[in-house]
Amino acid sequence: MLGNNYLGATIGKVIKNSPAQKAGLMVNDEIIRINNTTIKIWNDLSKIIKKSKTNLKVYVKRDNKIKVFIPAYRVDVFGEIDIAEEVAIAYGYNKFSGEYPAIGTIGELNPLEKKCDFIRDIMVGFGFYEVINLMLSNDEVLFKKMRIEDDDYIEVLKPASIEHRIVRKSILPLIMETLSINKHKELPQKIFEIGDCVVIDENSETRAKTIKKIAGVIVDNETNFNEIKSYVGIVKRT
Repeated sequence: MLGNNYLGATIGKVIKNSPAQKAGLMVNDEIIRINNTTIKIWNDLSKIIKKSKTNLKVYVKRDNKIKVFIPAYRVDVFGEIDIAEEVAIAYGYNKFSGEYPAIGTIGELNPLEKKCDFIRDIMVGFGFYEVINLMLSNDEVLFKKMRIEDDDYIEVLKPASIEHRIVRKSILPLIMETLSINKHKELPQKIFEIGDCVVIDENSETRAKTIKKIAGVIVDNETNFNEIKSYVGIVKRT
């Protein structure tokens, strides 16, 4: 790679089989930055290359486009977004100013989420505590402990854990599992959960459909069917 020391860092010649050619550099490429150092003249480039003991990240302007050469050790760089992040870091995040998007609408909660939040407020008002379980579980919790025979469910092909391999289609089994883990706690225990469940839907593009469900449980020495029935009736009327 050859150029004039006191002119702009534009490549005049690329030697065959040189590191520059292997890196993809071409004649008339203008090197504008190496790592975090701006290159103004060819002499700047020479000094950096002589001092460097590691791979260099080179920014090149070619046909009015900037081409970036990523060193081999930067395994975290995958695409354009990563390059944009590197530029933003070099420029300085604090130098960017916010700007409102030029759109005619404003964001708001999905109507279904609004209703779920309303039901949450009602359940908390009744003295229930909200719990949040994972959507992945196993057949022991979802079916065997509930004494349910079911083979119509979605299973993860390569699960990270055997305990989390089936996508739940009901919330109640996980609520019951939460109670079994906390059976040493004092009574009464009133818990509920509102969350996503996934069921098989042959008419869907993905053959699966995500739906919202709610489940609640009361454990107490004096509770009865009428108590939970009253709560269910109120929730259904909301």
